[in-house]
Amino acid sequence: MPNAGAIYSGAVIAMLAATPAHSQSDNSTTNSARLGAFELESDFDAGLVAAAGDSFGRFSGLFADLDARIQAEAITDAGVRWGAVVRLRAQADHGRNGFDGQAGSCLATGPGSDCHGFGARSLATGRYNSVETGSPDRIQAAAEAAYGYVRFGWGEIRAGRTQGAAALDQPLPPSAFRLVNAGGGPIDPTGLEAGLARNSLSGFSTRVLVRSERVLGLRAALSYTGQSEGCGVDYCVHETTDGTVTPPVGAPVPVRLQGNTLNSVIEAGVSFDHTFRDAGRVELGAGLLLAEPDRAAPGSDDVRSWSVSGRWTFEDWSAGFSHLDVRQTAGQAYQATAAAISLDRGDWRFAAEGALSSDDFLHEESRLVQIGASRLVGDHALIGAGVRTIDTDGALSTAGGRVQVRRSATSFFVELGVRY
Repeated sequence: MPNAGAIYSGAVIAMLAATPAHSQSDNSTTNSARLGAFELESDFDAGLVAAAGDSFGRFSGLFADLDARIQAEAITDAGVRWGAVVRLRAQADHGRNGFDGQAGSCLATGPGSDCHGFGARSLATGRYNSVETGSPDRIQAAAEAAYGYVRFGWGEIRAGRTQGAAALDQPLPPSAFRLVNAGGGPIDPTGLEAGLARNSLSGFSTRVLVRSERVLGLRAALSYTGQSEGCGVDYCVHETTDGTVTPPVGAPVPVRLQGNTLNSVIEAGVSFDHTFRDAGRVELGAGLLLAEPDRAAPGSDDVRSWSVSGRWTFEDWSAGFSHLDVRQTAGQAYQATAAAISLDRGDWRFAAEGALSSDDFLHEESRLVQIGASRLVGDHALIGAGVRTIDTDGALSTAGGRVQVRRSATSFFVELGVRY
């Protein structure tokens, strides 16, 4: 794409010529206004990623992400705050719904069958083995939040479309980038990333959530939804669909691709955030999800996932990790761990990141390493460049049985972003 390269070269030169602002850890923007009795707050992120190298996705080269949030809040005479939040996302990625992607292949019948009676879809990530269900559009859009809330002195109650308690307020490892990062970032230029180290199994469902205020650094949350549903651009809950599997010899065979819908989802989360005078800022989090798999999913075991994460920031250094453990149906496990360390030097941030994942249900393993640097430009812009390499081992079912196939990809990328 020569035109895209020229555009990016011009953008890089223009941004580097601008006046730097402040350290990356301070870079956040919220806009305020009033509309009658309501105070309005909004923020907006937009980013572009240009990549060169190996790609196993449906699309390659240029990716984009938009994230807009608006909040309207009023205060009663008794001091109770109430209002609503809407968050809209749009993304030009590999044409995948959420985090999903084809992890491997399986046969519907015969000695090489490994579909568990269905086309296999991981409850942990939404990734699947081998069923062709048609390519989604390149551009995905979703309302990832649309909820009302009431805030009291002790905490808040939410009702509507929002994250579950297990994913809320959980710290993530540091990164030099907003879009390309280890452990399930919004954009993966290689199309191979399989390590989702965030407890997001219930997606952006309609639910009731109760969350406390932070006391002595601690905050707790509890949520419930009758059935997980809905697709965000980074994670998607799928219904069971019909598709086909093509065996090595013969005509395509009809098969159902199982959904990753969950019923009666109960989630709990707790977080700690405190800055110590001599030891820096410490952030810790833990989440737990308990649910019943939808009838269409194979097996009858309840689904359980737990996660832990932490981040420590001291002067210019930051280090963190996140780990997710999911017990899927039939007792099979998914595990993912991400870790990173970063160093800030004025407006520059340098970071090294890594992630590992293993999915027993799909017989898939992955390893990711990424290094990069970014720079704040002015009050609102960021520019960075990095390289990531990913190896995955996925299942390939043949008439003679299942074999493992390794795929590897290395991608060099540039990320440009603005925040208002």
